[in-house]
Amino acid sequence: MLIKLAILLLVTVTYTLVRYVTFGTVSVVQIPVYLLNKSIALAAVCCLLLAAFYLSKQMLKQTKQWGIASFHFAAVHVLLSNLILSSDYFPKLFDSNRMNLMGELSLLFGVLAGYALWHARYQQFIQIKPKVFQIIASVFILGHLITLGYTNWLNVGLWYGRLPPISLLSFIIVIISILFSIKHKFSKANSVPFPR
Repeated sequence: MLIKLAILLLVTVTYTLVRYVTFGTVSVVQIPVYLLNKSIALAAVCCLLLAAFYLSKQMLKQTKQWGIASFHFAAVHVLLSNLILSSDYFPKLFDSNRMNLMGELSLLFGVLAGYALWHARYQQFIQIKPKVFQIIASVFILGHLITLGYTNWLNVGLWYGRLPPISLLSFIIVIISILFSIKHKFSKANSVPFPR
């Protein structure tokens, strides 16, 4: 599993570097946190997609592995994002020294998504199936992504190297993961839990 995760991270890091450094204007100085954070966020939603895919196939072991990986990548993404949360790194989220509505909503959806992923992983207190929290987390992730990037999604001419923004790729991946989760909900065997 570690090899698969390393390959996934290598792919997401490569895409990030090609888009933002090779074709974009981001300095290599930003690789350790800013760009790695983008790569980790993309890896988190890829793991979420794989967990939902294996859930739809009733493959519990793989669902558990990818679900746990998604949770951990998301946790690292939250920590790194908090380290660099400023108007210098995210100018469109701020008006002067305070966050604007887009920034506030983005943070709110991100926090709610993180909590729902945590609950899907450690659900103990209330009797709701953990996969419900996976779907709820996915919906909050969509809200997070929309508030972060929707303004650039349709301006293909502004895409670095004509490569889609990571927020758009992540949005598409999360939509597909929701579809897999819905497919599982309506499948004949609806008893496989989301990994704990």
